[in-house]
Amino acid sequence: MGIAARTYRNAGRDYSEPIAVKAPPLYRVLYHKWFVDEAYDYIFTGRRKLGDIRLGAMGAGEASSWFDERVIDGTVNGAGWSTRAAGTLSKWWDTWIMTACW
Repeated sequence: MGIAARTYRNAGRDYSEPIAVKAPPLYRVLYHKWFVDEAYDYIFTGRRKLGDIRLGAMGAGEASSWFDERVIDGTVNGAGWSTRAAGTLSKWWDTWIMTACW
C-alpha cells in the first residue's frame, strides 16, 4: 500500500502509469491480465475466430451444423432420390413392359 500511495500520490488527468512509460510491452500484458480471457475466448468458447476457424463450443456447433447439412442431409436426400428413382423405374417397367407382355 505504501508503494501504491507513493506512486499515485501526484496522479492527475495527464497521469500515465510509470510501467507504461518504461516498459510498454510488459504494461500491455499486465493490463490485459496475461491475455487469459482472450485465450479462453479463442480456445473454449469460440467467441473469437482464429482466422476463418472458430474453436471451442461455438466452433463445435458450427462444425456439427456443417456436418449435418452436408453429410447427414446429403445421405438422407440421396436415399430419398434413389427410392423415388427406383419407384419411377418400377412404375415404368410395370406400365410399359409387363402390360405389353400380358
